[in-house]
Amino acid sequence: MVNRILLSTDIGSDIDDALCLLSMLNHPDINLQGIYTVNGDVNSRSYIARHMVNLRGARIPVIRGEQKPIAADTKPYTYYESLLIDDSFLDKKKTEEENWNTLIYKNPERVGINTKGVEHLAKKLSKKKYTIFNISPLTNIAKLVQEYPEESKNIEKIVMMGCEISEGRVEHNIRYDPGAADIVFSSEIPLLIVPADVCDKYKASSEDLLKQMGNSKVGRYVKKMLLAFLGAKLAGEYRWYTAGGEGLDHILKNLVLLRPPMQVIKELGSQKIYDLDKFKEITLANLDETSAYLDTEDFWVSFRKLIEQLRDPKLNYKLGEKASEVLESLIPKEVSVSDVYVPFCFLHPEKLKTERLTLSCDFNGRTLILPRKKHEVVRYLDIDSLKEFLSKFIF
Repeated sequence: MVNRILLSTDIGSDIDDALCLLSMLNHPDINLQGIYTVNGDVNSRSYIARHMVNLRGARIPVIRGEQKPIAADTKPYTYYESLLIDDSFLDKKKTEEENWNTLIYKNPERVGINTKGVEHLAKKLSKKKYTIFNISPLTNIAKLVQEYPEESKNIEKIVMMGCEISEGRVEHNIRYDPGAADIVFSSEIPLLIVPADVCDKYKASSEDLLKQMGNSKVGRYVKKMLLAFLGAKLAGEYRWYTAGGEGLDHILKNLVLLRPPMQVIKELGSQKIYDLDKFKEITLANLDETSAYLDTEDFWVSFRKLIEQLRDPKLNYKLGEKASEVLESLIPKEVSVSDVYVPFCFLHPEKLKTERLTLSCDFNGRTLILPRKKHEVVRYLDIDSLKEFLSKFIF
């Protein structure tokens, strides 16, 4: 393994960062020598990355990077990553002293997380050349360019997921620190850019991913993360779904009613009928993003059981079949694997078609195409080969 790789990631918010890191940990030709977190809750992100490395049994440094964007008026992005921290990082004594009102985690350095961020990155680069995989806002690298310009010259290449060539759209990684993106695009560091419009051409089946994951300790952890992510997306869709001017929550609670025949009432008993109604009430009350992350297994068991209950012809729910179909339709069928494109493109340049462009961005993060032909931009890749990559290294 000649290539030395460093990863900059905002792991925890969207599942594709975790899928990317999982593929890198599983791939024999990726020599990963450091993971740098960035953007918002970098503590939680670092615990997540540290746990994945620990479960893999690898000796890879995890370093807490930049929390705030260079563009001062851009808010960091966060999406329940604090609920993904494994209990092994919990400081039980201090948490008990707080009567469990606040979960307190062990000091990052105590669990093998370096907190020096850009300083650590500069020290690495002062000794050797590295390729950086960037699947996050570019804040860590921009800070390096600003504060350690000599060391930044030892970046052989940045392979990054970012930008949106399609007119009018703004891509996540650029949006959350356009100032950093501008600094990196303006530097002389060689860039291989995988834009979002290319990544959008293929999204993985969530069902297929769940079936193939879980064969390793780290795979089981990421599978749980994926289930939590899917549950939260489902809950968000549920909250905003309307039919005939009424919200789905109102419909399910007030119009989808249990109407069993008298014979069934006698057979089941009044207590069982009451329990069925109560189960529906409790399940709907807990159909939210927090429950999806905190009680992931119970969330999905209850959701599936509710669908079966609504479909049971013996119970004769009013609108039960239709309601169950709507609930099932809310389950995300596809998952973005945009960040996995980065290691794939690095390892398989023969599967790509690229174009020389000079990219930049405006203050809102919209991609700009400038004169010159400075950056290498992926415009096409072999989707079948990407699928094969996913099937081999996501487990």
